Amino acid sequence: MAEIRSLSQTPFPSGCKKLKGSRWSYRLRVGDYRILYEVCQVYLEAKDAGALLPNQLAIAVKCEVLVRGLAHTGIIALVDEATGYQKDRDRDELQRFLALYLSEERLRWAKMFPDEYYRQLFRLQGWQDSPLSVKRPKLVGVITNRLVY
Repeated sequence: MAEIRSLSQTPFPSGCKKLKGSRWSYRLRVGDYRILYEVCQVYLEAKDAGALLPNQLAIAVKCEVLVRGLAHTGIIALVDEATGYQKDRDRDELQRFLALYLSEERLRWAKMFPDEYYRQLFRLQGWQDSPLSVKRPKLVGVITNRLVY
C-alpha cells in the first residue's frame, strides 16, 4: 500500500493521530482501514536511507536507544520463557530492566560540558566555531582530558 511506504518519507502525514498512553505510536486512517505504526521504525529506516534532515537525526538517535532497549528486554523475556524463569520473575521486573537500560543509555549520550566551554576552547585555539555542529577536532578531546581528568 502506497500510504505505508510513504511513511518513511513523511512519518506524520495529515490525519495521523497519536495513540493515548504511548510515546511513539501513531494511527493513520486510510479508507476503512487504520494503519498502526511505530515512529521509531520509520525514523530508523529513513536514517538508514540517508533521508533525514540534520534536525531529525537527534530523534533517530533516541529511537535507536528505545528500540535497542526493547530488543534487550525482549531477549531476556524469551530466555526466561525458554527456561521457565518467567513464572518466578516479578510481574514488573522486565519494566524495571527496560527503565534501567534506557537510563544508562541516556547517560552515555548526556552532554558533559556546556556549549560555552567549547566556544571558549575554540576561541583560545583560534578555531572557527560552528554552533550548529557537534563535530569537533580530536584535539578537543585531548585538551579536555588534560584539563579536566
